[in-house]
This record gives sequence, C-alpha cells and structure tokens, in this order.
Amino acid sequence: MKNWICRYWVIVGCLTILPFLSGCILVPVAAVGFGATKLVQMNMKTTFQVTFDTPRIEDRNALAGASRIALWPESRGPDSAFGQGETLVSAPMLSERLSGSLDTVTSRMVLQVLQSNSIPASLQDLTHRERLDACRILCDRTGADAVVCSSPPDMKVDSRYFTFKRATRTYAADLQAYSRAKDDFVWEDMVIVTVKQGSTLPSNADIEHGVAEAVAGKLLELTGKKSVTPAEAGTNSPAKAQ
Repeated sequence: MKNWICRYWVIVGCLTILPFLSGCILVPVAAVGFGATKLVQMNMKTTFQVTFDTPRIEDRNALAGASRIALWPESRGPDSAFGQGETLVSAPMLSERLSGSLDTVTSRMVLQVLQSNSIPASLQDLTHRERLDACRILCDRTGADAVVCSSPPDMKVDSRYFTFKRATRTYAADLQAYSRAKDDFVWEDMVIVTVKQGSTLPSNADIEHGVAEAVAGKLLELTGKKSVTPAEAGTNSPAKAQ
C-alpha cells in the first residue's frame, strides 16, 4: 500500500510542476510521470467485465415459454483463443446457472445425438442450413424447445504501451439460439469479455463463471423466466463485473 501511495504522489508531483518547466526539462519529467503511471497500473487489481454486443437477431417472443434447452458444447482445441482445451461459454457452468429455472439437455447428451446422426460437433464444420437441420434433430431427439450454440472465442490484445490507459485483453464469442417452434435461429449475439490488466490475470475458470452467469441471465430474460428492469434493458449494459 505504501508503494502505491508513493507512486501516486510521484505522478501528482510531476503533473503539478509541468507548467513551470522549460522544454528541455519537460520531456524527461513527463517521461518519469508516464512511467510512474504505467507502474501503478501494473500493480492495480486486474478486473474483467462481461457485456453483450447489439443483437444481430432477437425475436423476444420466439423463446418465451421455452422450458427445456439443449446446450451445444463449444468447440475445444487449438482454434480457441481463450486457451487450448478451454471454452469461453462453459456448457456445464451454464447448465448449473440455469438449474431451477430451465431444464437443460447436457452437452454430453447433445454429443451422443450428434454422433449417432453423423453430425460434426464443431459448428465451424457446418453450413447455416446444416446447423438448422442439426438443431431440429437435437430438439426432436431430446424433447428440447430450443438449442443454444456458441463458437470458439477470438482474442484481441491492446497493450497500450504509449498511452495512459490500462492494457486490455478482449475475448469474444458468437452465440445463437434455435427455436423448434419457429424452426429457425431467433437470437444471434456476441458475448464480450474485457479484461483490464494489472499485476495478474484472472483465471480462465473465473472468466467462465462470469460468462456463464451473464449468458444464463440473458437466456432467462429471453424465455420470460426473469423480469427485466429498465436499467437492464440496454444491450450494451454490463452483465458481470469482477
């Protein structure tokens, strides 16, 4: 704590005397202040926030009344920017968050249906029409009213070495919800995790928990299992901060 306070006053001192310095002295003092700022940021607590993009498709009536949802497991492997063998939208964690409000078809059962019908488990290997056919089969075989799919996440790193802003790491994964009643995808959105980096990075498990909570909240909202206040209605409002 003492080190943090010292660095804070170094920055304040540098900024206070800047107007009174000549050009030749101004540059090194400004550099010291900038370096102190980045040092403070490096020692700050790392935080992350989960938000949703503006939905590309959102039929708010299509999923109303759905009581059983099949969770298509996100593809794992080296194509996932979140980490090899890791997922951004964890089907088991999502199922746990929905428990008590919605009945879920586990990803294991979904995989069994896909395999028995010779359907690739990776969404990237399917065309739009093939995804629709696969979701229709899943609903018919499992009695689900809807299927929720997610893609492997992309990652973007903004180091911000030469600005006063904190370095960030962003993960994003596409989400789709298929309705058996409509026989079409009725919700398409993107879940975005913004990590403001500090001394350490949050664990993948912490981020997965945050994402599962946010996606579960969105699904409960779309299925009418959760009342939405005006403050929560905005699509870009934070869904989880830690």
